[in-house]
Amino acid sequence: MHLRWLELREVIRHPAAFLLLVNICSALLALAQFAFTLSVLLPVDFAVAGVIGAISGVITQLFDARTVDLTTRLYAKKPGDALDLRSDDLVAGLAVQAGLGLAITLAVIPAALLIAPLFLEQQISWWWVLCMAAAAGARAIFLTVGGFLRLAGSFTASGWLNLSAAVLALVVTVVSLRASPNLDGYFTAIALFNVILLVVSLAVAEGILRRRLGRGILRVVPRAALIEHIKSRHFLMANSLTSFAKVVTRCDILVVAALAGDAVAGTYRVARLAYDALLGLVDAIHQFYSPTLVAAVLGGDKREFHALKTQLVIIGGAAGLSAVAASLAILGPLAAMYFPAHQGAVIPTAVFAGLITINIGIHGWLWPQLVAEGRVGVFALLSLAGAIVQVLALVGLGLAGNLSAAAAAAANWLPALITYAPYCIRRP
Repeated sequence: MHLRWLELREVIRHPAAFLLLVNICSALLALAQFAFTLSVLLPVDFAVAGVIGAISGVITQLFDARTVDLTTRLYAKKPGDALDLRSDDLVAGLAVQAGLGLAITLAVIPAALLIAPLFLEQQISWWWVLCMAAAAGARAIFLTVGGFLRLAGSFTASGWLNLSAAVLALVVTVVSLRASPNLDGYFTAIALFNVILLVVSLAVAEGILRRRLGRGILRVVPRAALIEHIKSRHFLMANSLTSFAKVVTRCDILVVAALAGDAVAGTYRVARLAYDALLGLVDAIHQFYSPTLVAAVLGGDKREFHALKTQLVIIGGAAGLSAVAASLAILGPLAAMYFPAHQGAVIPTAVFAGLITINIGIHGWLWPQLVAEGRVGVFALLSLAGAIVQVLALVGLGLAGNLSAAAAAAANWLPALITYAPYCIRRP
């Protein structure tokens, strides 16, 4: 028995296994948070949250140059013992992302106030918009900080930080919605959670990176490292094009709200939120495999790359099938018993869940390879083309009067197929 415990402990201590275990716990907490929110808010409330969230997402993607990918590439190219240079890369990356985070916050406020009323039957509050803007800016910076921890090899710290974030999100949501069981409480919780999380993550990262690299990241930006980031303009432009494709994709909820009404839009939003909760598990895979794959490609280790790629394909297939089965077998009965108003979101959630296969089994190895090789341009163009086709499909379904929540969810498969099919059918 003691030997088995030691073997189990060794398995759990592996970064990928540890992150997966932590993210399973985080996903369960996120589902609990989601379930509590469902018990308080109605579908029409989710329509409002979805539209404001979509506008925030569009703005976020417009300002997203995927700084962490560029920093990962520059960091991995430095010698392993060049700790000062690697630390400088992280400081410069954080400075760039902090500027983008501030720009996101300032841009979301006027955009949401002007655009949201055009897609909703209900009036919106300036407080909701202000909270979403603050959350969007803070989250953009937090995600970068978490990426830097994993880049420096602090997978355990990153995992515990993610778990703490899930606990914090649940606690803040419950307290806020109990105090104000409406959209005021919902948006207040989003803002409080993201701002608190940003402050905590910066403090944690500063201490850990100072120990690992000799210097922290909360210091004056080194000029040379900042210039190196700025000089990688072609890489940043290609990344920005990929982000622009996501801008188009983020318009899905706006199209659904405009052509199908608040009820269908709210159901679609619930399904997407459920899928986002499932993606918490997917993120555990990417957190370990992405920097590992980048290092394998830059190091010319083809055997390691193909071994990791095979693992991701197997994991992706199993995860996708399991997610679809769980959506139908578990969420269906739960919705019928406890959330009858949201029962219409079960099938759209199952349609979304199948995308996990592509997210892990293809994107999981393809994107790190493209980042390491500095050739994301074609991928960006395919992503943009797929996003445009998705929106056109939604508009066509809406004009034909067939735009249901399930049909809108199915349209999300179009950009996935258009983007990844060329890479899957090409010769190795």
